Amino acid sequence: MPWTYVLCFGVIGVAARFAIDSWLARWALSFPFGTLFINLVGSLIAGFIIGLGPQRNLAEDPIRLGLVVGLCGGFTTMSGFGLQFVQLMNDGKVSHALIYGFGSPVLCILSVMVGLFVAKMMVS
Repeated sequence: MPWTYVLCFGVIGVAARFAIDSWLARWALSFPFGTLFINLVGSLIAGFIIGLGPQRNLAEDPIRLGLVVGLCGGFTTMSGFGLQFVQLMNDGKVSHALIYGFGSPVLCILSVMVGLFVAKMMVS
């Protein structure tokens, strides 16, 4: 049953992301304000949903699971990143949080660069 909530809310999150990003792209700004806006709003919503319920495993509450993982996860990847960072800090795993917090963006950007390089090498 939890998969159903994640899937259904995920479709809504993905559709909302596409709609909002497409709408904001009409102004063709040189900065990705649409993505920034989506990431901030999704992270805010995820934190709010987590804060409303009891601090227990989300798997025990399929609707909250669907909202956080499906809706917010489909809407933005940064909500999961932010929640995991805060959870590590709350668990007292400060070094893990800092490594994750600084390492993830850097490694993801490097991964995109490697993926682009490999694709160009294959096409050439």
